[in-house]
Amino acid sequence: MNEPDPCQSIRAEIDAIQQDIANLLQDLEDGGAPIGTEKRIHLLQIELQQLHRRLKRCQEDPGPPTGPPTGPAMDPRDNFKNSDSVRVTEISYDLITPPGSGAQDGPKSRINLCVTKAQGQMNLILNTKTDLGADFNLDIELSAELPLPTGLLPLVTWNVDEMVNIRLGPATTLKRITGSLTASFQEIIPRSMGFACDNTSPRAAGVSFQTVGTDNHLYLYVDTPLLGDWKLLNIRLTGGTAAESV
Repeated sequence: MNEPDPCQSIRAEIDAIQQDIANLLQDLEDGGAPIGTEKRIHLLQIELQQLHRRLKRCQEDPGPPTGPPTGPAMDPRDNFKNSDSVRVTEISYDLITPPGSGAQDGPKSRINLCVTKAQGQMNLILNTKTDLGADFNLDIELSAELPLPTGLLPLVTWNVDEMVNIRLGPATTLKRITGSLTASFQEIIPRSMGFACDNTSPRAAGVSFQTVGTDNHLYLYVDTPLLGDWKLLNIRLTGGTAAESV
């Protein structure tokens, strides 16, 4: 009798996602695809890459051929929640400002960032000066939602919609901040050893993440004689990892 294939479930997931992608591409070609189809295809393609990596690991070390699983798989977002330091290799965005603002529009980026976060929470805090390169210093807290549509990889969407009243200059007041970021998460096995943001305390990184899609943005509504808003569009977080104490 042939032994059961321990990798069969992964193969089935790959086949199903490949069929979903083919169907969505056909919808695009026919002109009947709903809004958001391209983003869904992008997410499915990322998940497909992850499944192929899982299949390769399974084929190299399939483990016991029989027997039930020892327990539920770890949600990589739990690793992020349990962490207290977040590192990002690069954050980049496209800046659009009102005419006459004095700022230089165009692509912006910051590299090798480390953000301290509260352990046990999913919220993310970005600082306008250290993380985004602005001239003023303000923490923007983005609240987390955990969407997980069937067939998609683990995601987190961070949102902010905050009324503020912060003077940035003699005739400039920041009134409101809105925006959202969506990222995908993948568990790091084995965990990668490193340090907290103080570069001294040891930490173990158990999850990696990166933004997905093209609708990651922040809007800063500013009350000035110019009557314009600052827009950070196409925000991209790459090389993100989150680590907890060891």
